[in-house]
Formats: sequence, structure tokens, C-alpha cells
Amino acid sequence: MGRFFHGDIHGKFWVALQPSNDADFFGVEGELPRELVYRFKEEHLGAVKKGVETCKKKLKGYKRKLDAFFFGDAFFFGDGIAYSDEGIAKLLEVSSTKKAHDIMQWYARLYLGIKILECLKDNGECDFFAEL
Repeated sequence: MGRFFHGDIHGKFWVALQPSNDADFFGVEGELPRELVYRFKEEHLGAVKKGVETCKKKLKGYKRKLDAFFFGDAFFFGDGIAYSDEGIAKLLEVSSTKKAHDIMQWYARLYLGIKILECLKDNGECDFFAEL
């Protein structure tokens, strides 16, 4: 069962990789009780940009391979690579599934941050709800 976020941006949190409060990383804490409520304003633009850059640095050379896997022909599981911690470890040529899992968390976070950043640039604000 997946958890979604909706509002000015929308999408689905990555199962087993991305917590509902992952947008906290970009400088605004979600508000409770049933859903996390995020209200990014223009004043948060610097923190969001910094967060996106941090994600890119953490991903190093892995982003290119992951983009090709998820958005290119490799997504169709060519080369015998499956979408699992083991398959991603093989794709990224890392020694452990934990390392692959950690990289995937940064990758999922990057794309959330990009959505927030684009929304802020387009609208001057970005409000959304995240299911718990």
C-alpha cells in the first residue's frame, strides 16, 4: 500500500524507501495530526535548492545509472536487473543491499525536492499534504 502527497505538487512516496516526512529535509516541518501539511514559501527557496544540491552530491555518479534504469530502456528490466535492493546493488555496482537502499533513498528524495523547487519557482509557494 502506497502513501501519496497531494496539493500544489502530487506524487507517491517510494515504498520502503521514503518516509512521509521526507520533505522535512528541505527546510519546512510537516504539520500533524492525520497528514503532514507542507507550506513552502519563497523564503524557503534557498533551503530547497541547498537540499536538492545535497541530494545530487550524495548520489555522485549513481544518478545517471538510476535515471537510465527508471526512465530509459533498462526500466524494462534488461540485462537481468530487477527492481529490488539486490538488483539495484548490481546495477550500481555497490557491495551491499544496504548501500543500494541508502542511495535509492537519496534518489527518491531528490525527485521530491525537484518537484518542490519547480512548484516554488512557478507559483511562489508550494503547499501539499503527505499521507502518514
